Amino acid sequence: MKDLNDNKQYAEFSSLFIDATMTKDFTHVANLMADDACMVVWDNKEFTGKDAVIEYWKGWLERWNEPKDATKYEVKFCNYYDRDVVSIRTPGYKDLYIIARIEDRMVKHLVLCSNPLQSPMIRYWSLDSSALLFEKSTLFPHQMGKNLEARKYRFPCMRCGCKSENLKWYEYTHETVPLGYTGELSVCPNCMEAVEFFPTILHRHDILHKFESD
Repeated sequence: MKDLNDNKQYAEFSSLFIDATMTKDFTHVANLMADDACMVVWDNKEFTGKDAVIEYWKGWLERWNEPKDATKYEVKFCNYYDRDVVSIRTPGYKDLYIIARIEDRMVKHLVLCSNPLQSPMIRYWSLDSSALLFEKSTLFPHQMGKNLEARKYRFPCMRCGCKSENLKWYEYTHETVPLGYTGELSVCPNCMEAVEFFPTILHRHDILHKFESD
């Protein structure tokens, strides 16, 4: 799912981003961001333009009094999106991931999200899971259920940048052993790749555990 840039760029950007949070100086981060860079706060809001994105992070550090001694910042490999990301781990909270999309050596998109995305009651699926891929036969069009209304403020296509509201959304069931998951799946109409899978139902030994999202 990664774009054609070498993962080294993602590792370098993630490391610079962590340095910026420690020093509260985003100069080097800003130098790697496109002027029209866009950041999505998952399922919440969107910021457009490099300046707006940088201002958000400066405000975020102030609001959360970061960096705290108890918070662990590290570069971590995200299996689902096949690239290095920023991982923020605070005791008692879900981990946060900051995931970039780089195009022509410039950051075009950032996504701030929790890992996992879904309720902790729907276990054993996260952004550390392998991606759902058409070419590896882990994703079949005939397993898709009804069409869903497009979702705003969700993952854009991490290859071409198509916004989440312009993706195709489906109900989808992903079966593994001994678990299965039903949820929302977005597919990029340009790249024909699965973009985001958000499970809402956990299947285990013929028992359905359904947890409605807020």
